[in-house]
Amino acid sequence: MVFRNNFSIPLLFLATVALLFAGGAEARFRGISPYCKTADYKLLCNAMVKGAKNLNQATENSIRSTLKVALHLNSMLKTIKPAISFLTPVTRDSIIETCHSNFADFVDELTGALADLKGKDIGSLMTKLSACTMSDCTDSFQQFDARFPLTKTTNALKSFIESIKVVSSIQDKFDQFNRISAIQF
Repeated sequence: MVFRNNFSIPLLFLATVALLFAGGAEARFRGISPYCKTADYKLLCNAMVKGAKNLNQATENSIRSTLKVALHLNSMLKTIKPAISFLTPVTRDSIIETCHSNFADFVDELTGALADLKGKDIGSLMTKLSACTMSDCTDSFQQFDARFPLTKTTNALKSFIESIKVVSSIQDKFDQFNRISAIQF
C-alpha cells in the first residue's frame, strides 16, 4: 500500500509535465506560414516562402529558393573529382558527365516548374518537382564504391523539394476546389 501511494506522485508529476510540453507545442509553431503547417521541415519551408502574401507567391518563392540552392550546388561539382580520382579516366569522365547532366536537369525542371506556375499548370509543376532528383549522380558513385562528397548538400536539397511539394499541393487542392465550384448545377 505504501508503494502505491508513493508511485502516484511521480506519475502525477510526469502527467503534469507532459501536459505543459503538449501545450507549448502550439506556441512553438507560431510564426509558421499557413502554407507550411503540414511540412515536415516547417522552419525551412517558412524561410523558403519568405512571408508570401498569397499561395501563388509562396509557391514561386519556394521554387526560387530551391533554384538558388541548386545553382550553388552546381558550382560545387568540381569537388567530386578528387573523390573519384582512383577510377580510370574513362569511368571518372563518365561519372562527372552524369553528375553535370543530372544537375543541369534538376535546374531545368525547377525552371520549368516556375513556367508551369505562371501558366497555372499545377499538374505539370508537380510532375517536374517529382523529377527533381540527384539519383543518377549519386547512383553512379555507389556503382563504383566511391564516396559522394556532396551527400549532405543533396540531402538538404531533397528537403527543399519536399517543402515545395507541400506548398504546391495546397495550390493543386485550391485549383481543384475552384474548378469544382465553377461547375454550374
